[in-house]
Amino acid sequence: MLCLFGLGGDEASADRDTVNIPAGEFMMSALDQGTGQFEADGVTRRPGTKVRFAKPMRMSRTEITQGEFRSVLGRNPSKFRDASDASRRPVECVTLFDAAEYCNARSRRDGLPPRYALESVARRADGCIEFAVVKDLGGEGWRLPTEAEWEYACRAGTTTAWSWGDDELAIGDFSWSRDQSAGATHPVAAKKANPWGLQDMHGNVFEWCFNPKTKAGEPHAFRGGSWFNCPVCAKSESRSASDPASREATLGFRVIRNVD
Repeated sequence: MLCLFGLGGDEASADRDTVNIPAGEFMMSALDQGTGQFEADGVTRRPGTKVRFAKPMRMSRTEITQGEFRSVLGRNPSKFRDASDASRRPVECVTLFDAAEYCNARSRRDGLPPRYALESVARRADGCIEFAVVKDLGGEGWRLPTEAEWEYACRAGTTTAWSWGDDELAIGDFSWSRDQSAGATHPVAAKKANPWGLQDMHGNVFEWCFNPKTKAGEPHAFRGGSWFNCPVCAKSESRSASDPASREATLGFRVIRNVD
């Protein structure tokens, strides 16, 4: 069952809608960056891994928008911030550190304990974070999804290339990718949702994922494709990774938290 939870009332209140991600298990795709998830012969598929989630989670229905980011942190680093509909477009040009700071600030706003400790923080003049040591404190606060959580939510019970199936020609109904985007981001929730009600899981902007075992400065993955990339990059299994200080107009995030 799809459950939406409204969490407030300002210009970006729709971004606070969340979707209940049910407990369950799935076969997570092999995550071999740079190999196309195949063995050296280019034909033999690497095996996936069964992942089980014992408890449900709650995830933002859309990517965090510029309006929501600004309302929580008071700044907007996005390339497309001057667009007339910028408040409804996904925030981008955010480092993983900016995303973690947003999670903490949103947790405090919603009466939840912050999920992360940010140490050794270095900021630009505009307040955006260029470097930090991010430590996962656990608990119920808002956070970035792990890759397993992201793919589980994206697939929403499907096993096909994209959550809508294997037909690449259908991408325009579900995703802002290279051929549909006209070279820019677009307002969230303008395309069809996946089976669990999540929107923009494919395209618009890539989404940061967090691995609590990654050491400071090591790459973190991002998933989901973007307005700049081809449909293949938006497959449920596709991934990329970058320095957590990367700040790209193709890269944003959504948030998740644990629930009982």
